Amino acid sequence: MTGSTGNARIAIPSLTALRFFAAAVIVLHHSVGHFGIGTEIQKTINTGQPVCFFFLLSGFILACVYPSLDRGRDILKFMVSRLARIWPLHVLTFLVVVLFAPGGRTTISVAASNLLMVHGWIPVKEYFFSVNWLSWAVSAEWALYLFFPVLLYRLNRTWHVKLILSFLLALLLVVLCRVYDLPPLGGEGKPAALGLVYISPLARLFEFTLGMSLGLLYLRRRRTAPGNTRRGTLLETGVCLFAVAAILGTYPILKTLYPLLGYGAAKWVESSGWPCIFYAPLILVMAFERGRISHWLGNGILVKLGELSFSIYLLHQIGIRFYVSRFGTAADRFDAAAYGIFWVLLLLAAFLAQVAVERPCRTVIVRWYDRFRSGTETVPVR
Repeated sequence: MTGSTGNARIAIPSLTALRFFAAAVIVLHHSVGHFGIGTEIQKTINTGQPVCFFFLLSGFILACVYPSLDRGRDILKFMVSRLARIWPLHVLTFLVVVLFAPGGRTTISVAASNLLMVHGWIPVKEYFFSVNWLSWAVSAEWALYLFFPVLLYRLNRTWHVKLILSFLLALLLVVLCRVYDLPPLGGEGKPAALGLVYISPLARLFEFTLGMSLGLLYLRRRRTAPGNTRRGTLLETGVCLFAVAAILGTYPILKTLYPLLGYGAAKWVESSGWPCIFYAPLILVMAFERGRISHWLGNGILVKLGELSFSIYLLHQIGIRFYVSRFGTAADRFDAAAYGIFWVLLLLAAFLAQVAVERPCRTVIVRWYDRFRSGTETVPVR
């Protein structure tokens, strides 16, 4: 992660490297049931949980890179840069699924919602799990970008109020699921509890706001935090083990929560509330880069792999769909060779997508906007 805050420049390569590990666990999550990976793994390991990490990290990074957006044109430039970051690759994967993937056909309304990145805002399964199923997260992220300038306004004074309000908003969504007794995936064209408490950007606003609050704390303390390497290494080891404990310790708790709280509340706790407790300190401690683990993460290939995490996320489910259409899901035991080949092809595809689409399209969009702005600036009359 790199960015500028005023005249200062921030570089936190360890967080970039962590993005790869989070993406890899999500790939494992969607690989279960294929390649001979048995579903038993999900009875003990919550492999879908790192989605929370990405929403936290997004808020953290943006708060660090954009400490203020005071003018309207600054906000517009921010939105263009964010659009340029996520939209090109989203469109590419949309077209790949529609044109080539099994079951990729869709309706005009669903296609339009996808291209506008609003399909995740609609709590109906036919929309939020449409085309490239995992792009709901792109839709949620785009909404959070729209919220960002408002959340950033006077953040240093109002972070606690915004954090409480975003939590209450998530609680309201949980209550709506309970009051209307919404089923997890709804019915055809009907609202789904999953769409409200897991997919909706309103449900993810708490994680994003918490990440921004962590970013504010980091900016305040990054120059004065103690630099003892031994202490830093102990802290980093602790938060890494803490994060692993979140993944390993979720399901024993959920066995109690789901019958007690109902689906909506338990799902939010599982996917957002519970993992925030573990991933928030991980992000903050690793950001300071005071120990040997962060220094190891920040060197070499892990950072490069972390830079591919967005491409890996958007492409991996498409790859699994092609695999299943060709080989099916049945397998008596883990097929290490097939899964290894899948990962090699996934990394290669992610790299090509980044080099051929993501980066050049981002540059073109930002340059186009800069030229458009310079061409519309009013020239003072002498």
